[in-house]
Amino acid sequence: MKLLINIIILFILFKVIIVIVGYLGCFFVTKYMKIKNAKINFKNKELINEIKSKNRNNSLKSNLKDYCFRLINGWLRYSIILTGKIPSHLLRNFMYKFVYHIKLGKNVIIYGGSEIRSPYNIEIGNGTIIGDDSKLDGRNGIIIGSNVNFSTGVWIWTDQHNPQSEKFSCANEGLPVIIGNRVWLSCRTVILPGVTIGEGSVIAAGAIVTKDVEPYSIYGGIPAKKIGDRNRNLTYEFDGKYLPFY
Repeated sequence: MKLLINIIILFILFKVIIVIVGYLGCFFVTKYMKIKNAKINFKNKELINEIKSKNRNNSLKSNLKDYCFRLINGWLRYSIILTGKIPSHLLRNFMYKFVYHIKLGKNVIIYGGSEIRSPYNIEIGNGTIIGDDSKLDGRNGIIIGSNVNFSTGVWIWTDQHNPQSEKFSCANEGLPVIIGNRVWLSCRTVILPGVTIGEGSVIAAGAIVTKDVEPYSIYGGIPAKKIGDRNRNLTYEFDGKYLPFY
């Protein structure tokens, strides 16, 4: 019986050590990627991708580098999904800010189940609420203003494949997404690369936004089109109160 208990304790300790080492790895990887990406101008991406494609070959060294990159990226994606399932807002926000290097303002709420890619390229302003099951693709940068509200299942994409590409490439297809202050993105909305949503606008449930949105406007449909105007005298500020555990 003692032997069984010792084995269980050792197993738990082993799992804890693996998780700690994994999160430390995430911290250093995201820190490195944040510094690296800060030095890259979006206008130079075409040249960078061209250089990368010329340097690719089938050598053992190249394959090993590719595997290591996919291994690290896979763990980063998996670990941040696990973080989204931690039943504590304080702990989740701590991890997002200090491990994954998301730039978080005050009173930001990120509800459970969110999936975040390239978190080091994401900035979220004061009082913003990110609803559950949201997907934020930060590969080419996301800037979210203050007092923004995301309902359940909002998806923001900053990269996409070229349907005409012979190799189904996504090179040079990505652009940053910018969300203005006091925007409301209703449930199951999709924002595609390069879109800027003007201050105070509303995107109706299920809409797919492919082009820029005017400030203080209401958009809906597929693709999203203007269907109304919104009150311009908005003064509300979210105070950061959240549902515990959720």
